[in-house]
Amino acid sequence: LPLAVKVLGGLLAAQYTLHQWKRIYQNIGSHIVGGTSLNGDSNSLVYNVLSLSFEELPSCLKHCFLYLAHFPEDYPIDVEKLSYYWAAERIPKPEYYERASVREVAEGYIEELVKRNMVMSERNGRTLRFEKCHLHDMMREV
Repeated sequence: LPLAVKVLGGLLAAQYTLHQWKRIYQNIGSHIVGGTSLNGDSNSLVYNVLSLSFEELPSCLKHCFLYLAHFPEDYPIDVEKLSYYWAAERIPKPEYYERASVREVAEGYIEELVKRNMVMSERNGRTLRFEKCHLHDMMREV
């Protein structure tokens, strides 16, 4: 599937009420429903969707997403190391992570970004833990 469709699906999957879905529809605008962007540029349409997906992130996930942009393009980021970087940066964590380890918090953040199709990842086949991750090239430009 095209990235914009996957990201929009991930964005809508994180919204649970009709009101939230309507708000997203209004934010994207009717130009998506019509299949064209405001200026006729399909890339602009894609970036509108990608931008909206970033804007809709909770603040802790915005910090995490922006931190990933510091790494070179297509660089496989080690999630274990990343968890310590995020802890050192004191990226805020929600209350439900109160007793979680540094790695568990990072796993939760990566999981949420992967569900929203904003981050690509590799899992360990045995443990199913995230091993590596990176941003999609187009997501870097958001």
